[in-house]
Amino acid sequence: SASQNAAAGGAGRGGVDPVAHMRGLTVWRPRPPSGYVALGDVVAPGSQAPRTPVAVLAPGSGLIAWPSAFTCVWSAVEGVALWLPVPPPGFVALGCVATSEPDVPPPLQGVCACVAASVCVE
Repeated sequence: SASQNAAAGGAGRGGVDPVAHMRGLTVWRPRPPSGYVALGDVVAPGSQAPRTPVAVLAPGSGLIAWPSAFTCVWSAVEGVALWLPVPPPGFVALGCVATSEPDVPPPLQGVCACVAASVCVE
């Protein structure tokens, strides 16, 4: 699990959302240990980093695949967007990724991973 987090998008205390302090929520990007990848970003109340660890997986485990693309599922005029990973066949996306640029999706590798459907329960 990853217990350290960074404000998503590198925008500092407010994460990727420049008006997070007005909404009372901040988006955080997990910082997994070396050799692991997170399954998405975390939204937490206030501006304090989340204290609960998040699940991470190793790319060499055979349980993850990188997304083939991202679909923007929400954006705000203030410059924050949520992107859903498009999983390859046989995999599912378990989380979204936030960016500070609604027109620019996250990179396909390294930000989040999709999980093998065979190990997921609906």
